[in-house]
Amino acid sequence: MARLPRDLFDRRATLGPCKNGGVGFFAAQIALVLKLLRGVEQCRVDERRSEPPTNPARFNPTAAAEIRYSLPSHLALPEGPNRFSFHTAKLWSLPGSINGAIGSEEDPPAVPAKALATAEIVECAGKALGGDVHQDEADELKAKMLCHACVGEAYLSGEIAREGECAKCSYCGKTRRCYGVGDVAERVQVAFEQHYIRTSDQPTSWQYTLMSDRESSYDWSRDGEPITDAIANAAEIPQEAAEDIQQILEAEHDDFDSAAMGEETEFSSDSQYEEKGTSDRVWQEEWRNFESSLKTEARFFSRTAARHLASIFDGIDDLRTQSGQPLVVDAGPGTDFHSVYRARVFQSEDKLEEALCRPDIHLGSPPASVAAAGRMNARGISVFYGANDSKVAIAEVRPPVGSQVAVARFEIIRPLRLLDLTALTAVSVTGSIFDPDHAGRMERAMFLRTLSARITRPVMPDDEHFEYLATQAVADFLATESSVPIDGIIFPSVQAAGDVLNVVLFHKAARVEALALPKGTEIKARNGHMEEDGWEEDYEVIEEVPPAPKEPAAEAKPKPGWPDFAAMAAMPWEPHDPDWRDASLRVVLDSVTVHQVRRVEFKTDEFNVSRRRWEKREPDF
Repeated sequence: MARLPRDLFDRRATLGPCKNGGVGFFAAQIALVLKLLRGVEQCRVDERRSEPPTNPARFNPTAAAEIRYSLPSHLALPEGPNRFSFHTAKLWSLPGSINGAIGSEEDPPAVPAKALATAEIVECAGKALGGDVHQDEADELKAKMLCHACVGEAYLSGEIAREGECAKCSYCGKTRRCYGVGDVAERVQVAFEQHYIRTSDQPTSWQYTLMSDRESSYDWSRDGEPITDAIANAAEIPQEAAEDIQQILEAEHDDFDSAAMGEETEFSSDSQYEEKGTSDRVWQEEWRNFESSLKTEARFFSRTAARHLASIFDGIDDLRTQSGQPLVVDAGPGTDFHSVYRARVFQSEDKLEEALCRPDIHLGSPPASVAAAGRMNARGISVFYGANDSKVAIAEVRPPVGSQVAVARFEIIRPLRLLDLTALTAVSVTGSIFDPDHAGRMERAMFLRTLSARITRPVMPDDEHFEYLATQAVADFLATESSVPIDGIIFPSVQAAGDVLNVVLFHKAARVEALALPKGTEIKARNGHMEEDGWEEDYEVIEEVPPAPKEPAAEAKPKPGWPDFAAMAAMPWEPHDPDWRDASLRVVLDSVTVHQVRRVEFKTDEFNVSRRRWEKREPDF
């Protein structure tokens, strides 16, 4: 049940102009009275006036307006009976501030021209109540028309030009495609909710401290720009149109409780706004949930994980960096990324010689039966890891001292599309704040800038089994489920510094073209030979091919009939190749080198360890 606050009555307040916010709490209480007295049995106003004194700075207690209220029986007071006859509220003011009175709609009093403060109080109270007069004004403003030519913001102007109706613009007078100002106000409201924030109308405690410091020259000013200027600048519309939109939105956001507390509401005429930063907090939380679900819930069949990855990578080929570089780059013949280096570590001479004989087999992607789990592949899934530099390729296999590393360069022989994670850090999204999806794209772009670091962060060997699950799932999704065709990923090296890159080619693009060797070829490799001064290391591969068969002299033979079963039997039989993939790589035989690991260098950050000793003491309490 509504209750009328007793401290409303016989309150004295110094009133200022309503436009400057001086009416504050007292105007709000008048609004409260008017709201509670809707359906009142009787509301009478007795007016007493006195001539203003010659000195306006002197307080005049005789200038007052007396308002008498009679509440109906269904309204209750905090104390006493449920019905009361007359209570008096006296409004005291500076001379000349109140020379009028507040009356009912049925019997409005005559208000002299000098009664500005009273009129402003009534106006503020009416706005706080969302009264009929104020709503009518808002409806009139909504009915105005705004043409696309008066809107400079490209997205909003284009939408009006496409979907608006032909009407006479209320601001330029031209007949063009228009939106109602009420419709434009709705779009402004959505845009400001997503991209702007209302700044505080009070200094912070730290700013108050500076202001109260006598030795400080700090002068506080509110952040942001006035609401009408913010609307005009965001939509690039005339100032008059911005003011109309502000009034419409202010009327829709009027809140009686906030007005009663003297609090500023959204789109208030005195409010100021500034653009707010983008946050990827939701995306980061979803990524953590994605990692956790792979580790603890479902590893192989997870619709939640698939939906999350789809939201991240769908349409990623349309994104660009700030310099215009695409996130999905072309690789292969005629491109900047046309070859990669791959290394393999060996600790026995026999296996090394075997690899030198057939680098297409032993230096390429491993067979599925021996494919170990890696950052971008699960165990048993054969992929091709490489680098754009031979030294980086060696560093990535982390060879022990005393081992030998074989390195070869592989040409990319067919067009491939690779996702460049190094470009994610500079991804940029352009668009309009009036596009409802723009905020989501900005949040996604902000998350993508951190995704490269998440995928390539160093992982300890003991943690690889769990910590590689997320990156393996990403690679599997991009290789098989992504709406964007992607053959591999370019990512920064964690083992080498500088402008060096790693690349992983997914299973579908990891096949190496077999060497063209005559049938019956025997291949031998050796790592050196004996000289007078001792053993000299000299890696060499020798191919022994059979002699070319001599073709017998052609003899005239009768033309066989069809089918010629004898000829079919003599045809060479080729075993069926179960590998359906097209070859993507070709080893460059002249590029094969062997590196003997003599020492390993590390780059570290050194920290001193301090050691202290304290005597144990029992606490006093």
